Amino acid sequence: MVSREFTLEYGEKIYNFSLPAENCMGYVQPMYIPGAPDPKRAVTEAIRNPIGSPPLREIVRRGEKVAIICSNSGRPWVDNTILIPPILDELNSVGIPDEDIYIVLANGTMLPESEDSKKRIMGEEVYRRVKIYNHECQDRDSMVYLGRTNRGTEVYVNKLVMEADRRILTGGITFHENVGFGGGRKAILPGVSFVKTIEQNHYWMLDPVPGYGLNIKSVAGKLDGNPCHEDMVEIAAFARPDFMVNSVVNRNNEVIQIFAGHFVKAWLEGVRLANVAHSVTMDQPADLTVTTAGTYHHQMVLPNAFKRLLAGVEATRDGGVVVMLCGCWPLGQYPQVHLDTFKHKTFREMDLALRKNFSIGGYTGFLLAHMTLTRHIIFVGDEVDERVLSQLHIQTVSSLDEALNMAYKIVGPAPRSAVLPCPELTHPVTPDGNRLYYATRHELGLYC
Repeated sequence: MVSREFTLEYGEKIYNFSLPAENCMGYVQPMYIPGAPDPKRAVTEAIRNPIGSPPLREIVRRGEKVAIICSNSGRPWVDNTILIPPILDELNSVGIPDEDIYIVLANGTMLPESEDSKKRIMGEEVYRRVKIYNHECQDRDSMVYLGRTNRGTEVYVNKLVMEADRRILTGGITFHENVGFGGGRKAILPGVSFVKTIEQNHYWMLDPVPGYGLNIKSVAGKLDGNPCHEDMVEIAAFARPDFMVNSVVNRNNEVIQIFAGHFVKAWLEGVRLANVAHSVTMDQPADLTVTTAGTYHHQMVLPNAFKRLLAGVEATRDGGVVVMLCGCWPLGQYPQVHLDTFKHKTFREMDLALRKNFSIGGYTGFLLAHMTLTRHIIFVGDEVDERVLSQLHIQTVSSLDEALNMAYKIVGPAPRSAVLPCPELTHPVTPDGNRLYYATRHELGLYC
């Protein structure tokens, strides 16, 4: 049988493999858009020529304290070493010294970053110049109450952020599985918000009707009518952000363009580019998709791996196979609440149990169930925990050849196959621009 050769990276490893040429779609990835020749200069030009806002230098005043909210290690498509130094230099140029500037890491519900991790993700220069604080969402005493949104979400935001005279949001814009797109307002929620606020907002990711599962309006690429996104924008407005600087990268993680200015108006311009830069058209879903958890294995934890798995799932038909290179994570931090989700016999039972005691971990487990109970998922890695993953209906093997042989037994020797080299920056869509596939409430009865 004629075959085609492929290469995928995971961590520091390079995997070479072949797939049957018959029915092979090849690499499924967004089109290549060249990166900016000088990304740091692009940041400076963007903050001096913003969208929907005066330039940064006209907003800040000498003697003011400035808080910059930055992405943590869970957002590897955001390069803080590019974004932050030009912002610091611009603030310095109008009389605000480094000692009046500090960074708050938008950890959301993730664990705090270590000092070594701070230095790695911010770069030596920034780490040396300004103080860097972790946001810890469980610490109620470190929050300040700002009010309620129209949907009733109680807004608690990090005190360090609110005590500053000026607040600058930074981040990157790509597709997000529930709130349409990342970046912009997400620096505030979930970035620097109290866990209770995050949970109340994320509850809108469920269908309004109990037992109906995921909300089909809270999905990747959708903003209009997306209740979770709309609530998120309102929450961010409570925090009174003064300026935003966001990047959009290409499939190689090179900065294409910087968007700066008003946290909604400038962000929406970035969304338009991200929609083009990260969408990939597929006429039909694959029977077999091979993908990777990424080249950032020093940053990888299991929930981040699941975010990358989602693109592979969306590119694959119901009942198909997704093979993902994935291993090398701190398994001891794996939340029991994910495992608890799989104790229920149907999606409906999972849904109703989650609504009784909603949590971010419980929701992630529910989302994971939609992936692993509608597709055959195989993880390839040397350090995977078979005991844990088997409870999540994920098979584990140590070699890619073994995984592919398992896949062929399920989908046949010449499956319609696809390779996703950069799943975190890939959004599969139909030719008319709609999502290729996702489990909806009409399919909730499939699992029993």
